[in-house]
Amino acid sequence: QLDYDVCIVGTGAAGATAALALAGRGLRIAVLEGGGTAPDAVSAAFTALDSTARHVDQASRERWLGGTTNAWTGGKTTLDAIDLEARPWVPDSGWPLDPEHLRRCYERAAALLDRPAPALYDAAAAEPEDGVRFDGGDLRTLVFHDDAEPLRSGRLLQARLRPGDGVEVVTLANVTEVRLDDLGARVAGVDV
Repeated sequence: QLDYDVCIVGTGAAGATAALALAGRGLRIAVLEGGGTAPDAVSAAFTALDSTARHVDQASRERWLGGTTNAWTGGKTTLDAIDLEARPWVPDSGWPLDPEHLRRCYERAAALLDRPAPALYDAAAAEPEDGVRFDGGDLRTLVFHDDAEPLRSGRLLQARLRPGDGVEVVTLANVTEVRLDDLGARVAGVDV
């Protein structure tokens, strides 16, 4: 049994961002990655089993250090306020997030992950290449930024984490159970 202050499951965009943001703050942090440091057949077989609710193109899934960021090459944008709102006709919709707070988080995450500033995704800040501009209160254009290479957040972790940062990245660590406290209110641990 190992004890940590923080346990992060996965080394994709969210996991890598959390690990980089918390590194060097005096915490003992475990980052668990189900795959290894490179693609392999065994991890790929697990990836094929991951999706049960909807068909997911397996070419878009990766199960190794960096997760799906090893396959991302573009098509990223920020969420609009309406994306966070509850919709009566959509069960379990709505997120308890403030759009302004989320914008600040985007800025921090972009800096941590060496991504373009979130303003690049805002159509109002972008110059249209074809000269077409939509102007209307109910219509907003989206700008998708395409990267030349995948993000590969695992490489960022390897390049930036230093001994003494308090972060231990453990590969081939498949989480088999998330254990809750006696009240079921918070995570007490994970079985790996």
